[in-house]
Amino acid sequence: MSPVGKDPWELMRVVDTLCGTPRVGWLQRGIRNAETVGEHVMLVSFLSLTAAEALSRRGIDIDVGRVAIIALLHDFAEAYLGHASEELRGLMDWRAAEIAAMEKRVPELLKYYVEYRDMASPEGALVAFMDKYATLVRACSYDAADDLARALYGKLTALLDRLSGHMRDVLREILVLTCGRCPKACGAD
Repeated sequence: MSPVGKDPWELMRVVDTLCGTPRVGWLQRGIRNAETVGEHVMLVSFLSLTAAEALSRRGIDIDVGRVAIIALLHDFAEAYLGHASEELRGLMDWRAAEIAAMEKRVPELLKYYVEYRDMASPEGALVAFMDKYATLVRACSYDAADDLARALYGKLTALLDRLSGHMRDVLREILVLTCGRCPKACGAD
């Protein structure tokens, strides 16, 4: 059993930390009341589960429970490391730091993080896509993030090329719908 499972107080501390940790990139862009890592994790989780169910309904073999676990854990290490800016992440091996934090605190959950980070399974790839997609959705809701919305849309389009078959098709449909709701993401204002 995980240390988190043995100690519900530790789990509460992790959740409270994530819910109180603002996403630094939004603050750097001057966004007031920026979403927290905890809010981001919830959005990624809901988006991932919605997409997983849509994929499953189309006959695509995807483990919805595994998607939920990976989505809920994808930023878990930030409870121990904080939410670093892109600049800081570029100065160090952020992946290694997150793996070390996960190995130290919750080693039995590390495999889920690696699935997400390396897109090593359909479930990990889906959550990785939805992680970026959730940021795009949030950027569309912030007036000051037009440039980021366009950049994220481009990254997501490129990420689709790494996927295959029905998963790529379903995620492309989701991305195309975004243009109707957030034209600035697709280069239109």
